[in-house]
Amino acid sequence: MHPSPPEPRFPAAPDAAAQLQQRVSRLLGAVPPEQAPAELMPRVWAQLARRRALPWWRRSVLDWPLPAQLAFLAAGLALAAATVDLRMRAPLPMPTQLLPGLHALIGLYGVLLRSASALLHAIPGAWLQGGLVLGVAVYAALFALLVLGHRLLADTRTPQGEAHH
Repeated sequence: MHPSPPEPRFPAAPDAAAQLQQRVSRLLGAVPPEQAPAELMPRVWAQLARRRALPWWRRSVLDWPLPAQLAFLAAGLALAAATVDLRMRAPLPMPTQLLPGLHALIGLYGVLLRSASALLHAIPGAWLQGGLVLGVAVYAALFALLVLGHRLLADTRTPQGEAHH
């Protein structure tokens, strides 16, 4: 004869999900249905009609015809590429007369960028890779602990007055 397995700390009933579903259905069935105000429905239909009456270019881009969406995407990509290309070819002079603090702010940004770059180059690559792996492992462990804590601390007790089978 085999010894009986130890009693689990938080026993899960095989039909716990079905019991929960029945209980929630019963509780929600007891809640009276909410009624929207009578004046709300005409306002909703009027707003929907106004949106349908808008020309396609005044609607969301996702509602545009496919050729217009593709043209918009192409124009955006071309503008981004042209901006990067122009900035790389000829750096624009700084408008120091218009914004006196802008030159100093950009200088500070450059110093911070060069400092960060020098710091990253001073750290061996293996250390950076190890730090990245360690960071991912710690993040995964934290996530696993949160899931475990949620499962262990979830309220699985039955409320008073209901029999536990």
